[in-house]
Amino acid sequence: MRLNQFEYLLALQRHGNFSCAAEEFYVTQPSISVAIRELEEELGYALLLRSKKGVSFTAEGLIVLEKAERIMREVNRLRRPKPAEKSTLTGSVSISSTPHFCNALLTDVLYALERLHPAMTLDIQARDSMSIIELVRGGELDLGLIQLCDVEEDRLAEYTAAGSLTCVPLFTEPLLMAVAEHHPLAGRPIRDPMELEPYPYATFGRSINRQVLKLFQTYGWERKIYCIGDVLALRRFIFRQKAISMVPASGLLYGNASCADTMVALNVPCLDWDWKCRICLIGQPDGERPQRKEVVRLLKERCQEFAETCTEDT
Repeated sequence: MRLNQFEYLLALQRHGNFSCAAEEFYVTQPSISVAIRELEEELGYALLLRSKKGVSFTAEGLIVLEKAERIMREVNRLRRPKPAEKSTLTGSVSISSTPHFCNALLTDVLYALERLHPAMTLDIQARDSMSIIELVRGGELDLGLIQLCDVEEDRLAEYTAAGSLTCVPLFTEPLLMAVAEHHPLAGRPIRDPMELEPYPYATFGRSINRQVLKLFQTYGWERKIYCIGDVLALRRFIFRQKAISMVPASGLLYGNASCADTMVALNVPCLDWDWKCRICLIGQPDGERPQRKEVVRLLKERCQEFAETCTEDT
C-alpha cells in the first residue's frame, strides 16, 4: 500500500470521478485508475463501483475510505509546509518514449514541471526505441526513454563508448506475451512452444524485441513481423488478427486502463526464459543545462516510485 493510493481515494470521494481527481494531483486518469486497481488487487476486494456517471464506493470501500482519512490526517500533521520559491527556469525540453511510458511516466513529469516551473514546457513525443536513439544522437531530441530489449545493444554501446550518447539505467520490469482476452491461447497454460507458431506477431514501430527474434531462431519460425506505428491501430490489429505481442507489464496495465478492449498475458511455462525489460534514459553528454537537469530529476523521482510499484506487482 502507498500513501498516494489513499490520497487518490479521498480525491475520488471529493470529486466523484477520475477526471477531476487527476486534475487535482496533476497526473493522468490512468495513473489514478491503475493505482486504485492495484490497491484493490492487494486487498482482494473491490473498493469502487465504476460507471459512465462516475464512481461510488462499495461497502468495503467505505471502510477503507474511513481508515484512509485517519491515516492521511496523521501524515499531514507530520508534513511541514515548505516556503514557496519562485522558479526562474524557462524554455523547453524535448523527450520521447514508447506510448505507454509517455502515458505512465512522462505526462506525470509534465504536470509536476508545470506546477514547479510554470514558464517551462516539456515536449513529449511517442516513438519506438531505435528511432529515439537516432534522434537523440542527431540532436533532434534532448532526452529519450528506451527499452533495451528493443534495440541493438552493440550499436548503443558503440555510441556511448564514442561519447555521442549517455545511457543511464532506470529500472527493470517483467516482459509479457500479450494477446486479446478472447484469444484461443488465453486463459490456459501453453505446454508446447509450437502452439504459438500459427499466430502473427505484431509490434509498435521498429520495436522488434530481441528475445522474440531469439525465439523465432530457436524454433526455426519464419513469419512476417507486423510493425505498426500507431498504438491504437496496433491494438486493433492484435484483436482482429489474433496476433501476439510482447509488452512490459506496465504497458499491459496502462493500456488496459486507457482502452475499452482488454489484453491479457499468456501463461507460457514451456518457455523457461528470463523475460525482462530494462528501461534506460539516454541523452547527449553536453546537454547538462538546468532545464534538462530538472526534467531528469523529476523523471528519476517518478521512475523510483514506478519501479517500486513494479517490484510489488511481481
